[in-house]
Amino acid sequence: MYEELKVLHVLAVVLLGGTITVDTLAGVLMPRARSMAELRAFTRMSKTNQYLGWASILLVPLFGYGAAADADLELGSGWLLWGQVLFWVAVVISQAVLTPGALRLARKAESLPDGPVPDEVMRELRNPVFPALGGLLTIFFVVIVYLMVAKPDL
Repeated sequence: MYEELKVLHVLAVVLLGGTITVDTLAGVLMPRARSMAELRAFTRMSKTNQYLGWASILLVPLFGYGAAADADLELGSGWLLWGQVLFWVAVVISQAVLTPGALRLARKAESLPDGPVPDEVMRELRNPVFPALGGLLTIFFVVIVYLMVAKPDL
């Protein structure tokens, strides 16, 4: 059963990586939007992507913990502990800050008329907190993948 759960865990991680890629792309493109129609397209892409993100946030630990239990791995030490800590910190940051911000922006974009992007919205799009946190979460993802593959002695 371990092999099957590990394959499902890896597939869920690939899904998570895809959602990170789409959100990064949308985040880079949104401040470059010249019109509300463009901005709405990018916010819809990000909003739709949230469903896959939530699924991967549930599936990665479900299959990961299942595989670890089947293999009798010690969850409380070393690379496995640090992978979990980084994963759950990333989940909290994404779900407490980034996802609400993206959904708020999507609602605002849907409510505004066509035309150029208003200055107020452009200021929000250029808020450095969101790209900084997104970059941090991308680094977390890479470190977690390294920990899970290399299994270093920590």
